[in-house]
Amino acid sequence: MPLSDYLAQIRSSCPKLTDKETNLFAKGLEVQTLAPDDIFLHVGDVPQSVAYVSKSRIKAVYTDFEGSRVNVNFFREGTGVCDYQAFRERSGSRYDFIAIEPCTLILLQMASKSISRSVSKVSITTMKAGCTTTVFGITTLKSGGL
Repeated sequence: MPLSDYLAQIRSSCPKLTDKETNLFAKGLEVQTLAPDDIFLHVGDVPQSVAYVSKSRIKAVYTDFEGSRVNVNFFREGTGVCDYQAFRERSGSRYDFIAIEPCTLILLQMASKSISRSVSKVSITTMKAGCTTTVFGITTLKSGGL
C-alpha cells in the first residue's frame, strides 16, 4: 500500500519519530489514484491539498490566452505536486496538473484545525529531536533525502 510505504520512508529518514507522531501525521494523508490524462488540479481551482507522487508522473500544463497548451513542468515519483503559490495564497491554480500514465498520489489536505494542531505538535516534537525537513513544500518530519 502506497501510504504505508510513504510512512515507512518518513520513519527510515527520521528514526526518532515515534509511532504516535507517525499516526498523527498520517491522519492528514489520503491516497488518490489517477488514470492517464486525469487531472489532479484544474486551472482556476483553489488547491485543497498538496500531493506526493508515489507512483508514475504528472505534468503541469499552462494554457495561454490563445488556447495553446504548454508543458511547463514534470513531477516524477518522490516529488511534491501543487501550484504552491495558489495553495499558499488560497487562489486559483495557474496550471492543470495531469497524470501522464496511471498514477498514485499521497495527498496532504488543507487540514482541519484539529489535524493541523496535531501535525504542528509532531513537527515541534521532531524539531527538538533534530529531525525536520521540507516535504510537499511544507516543513514536516524528516532528515536526509527522500
